[in-house]
Amino acid sequence: MATYFFSDLDETLVHTAKPVPEENSIEVGNGYYADKTNIDGLKELIDSGALKFGIATTRRLSTAQLALDIIPHHYAVTDHGTIIMIGSAPDYGWLETLRPYIGHIGNIRDPSTRDKRGVLWDYEAQIREQLNREGFAVFSDDRLGSFRVFPSPPASKADLERLLQIRRPDGIDAIIVRGFVDFFPSLAGKANGVKRVLSVEGVTDNTSVVYAGDDVSDVAALSQFHPVTTSEAEPSAREIALARGGYVAPFTKHEATRDIISYVAAKSRPDTRQ
Repeated sequence: MATYFFSDLDETLVHTAKPVPEENSIEVGNGYYADKTNIDGLKELIDSGALKFGIATTRRLSTAQLALDIIPHHYAVTDHGTIIMIGSAPDYGWLETLRPYIGHIGNIRDPSTRDKRGVLWDYEAQIREQLNREGFAVFSDDRLGSFRVFPSPPASKADLERLLQIRRPDGIDAIIVRGFVDFFPSLAGKANGVKRVLSVEGVTDNTSVVYAGDDVSDVAALSQFHPVTTSEAEPSAREIALARGGYVAPFTKHEATRDIISYVAAKSRPDTRQ
């Protein structure tokens, strides 16, 4: 029986396509839209007390905030698992664990309290000039636990994959996310962020945890929790869901989201056979 449900945000819970009918459309930032029907269904599931729900996203906290304000949740794992919210409170213990890599954050809402010194930011400074010369833009403004590199103008996937081959210091990971390459501490990532939340909550049984996601950044979490994805997901996400006895929603966009919520609701009921 599922007692915890975590979901990726972009193209899992919300989509670039507007829902039908369009009057159900709710803008949630970054050009994405939620379907009011799905939000209501998720709220009903949460209000039932059957499970606790968390959002896991690669978005930095500032761009995730609009979605967090609209979508009901108990937890938020943002900025590649570096910034975690338990309810409305930041997990400062987790930030202290990551401090050698991302520096001292202080108040996450107050930029003046940030001291961005650490392995991650030293590495960004080290490669920025070289990447700029090669036609890549490097972006870390308002990011607390990751920095982003992207070709300007956009280039092929091969160019992005080449970025993954750049030598990195120990403890720094890189991943392709929708046309960008993001760098972040290896201790973080969505899967580790979710595990941190579960640890704080005293959860030791991963079989009670459902994770829904569609992208490469979700693969580690899909490999560790009960996996749910969509028919439009990255092949690696679909393969893991099928191989591990998970669920692939046979729909697209907002209809897939609705189907996932229904599936998780069934998994949260006692004695369910799903």
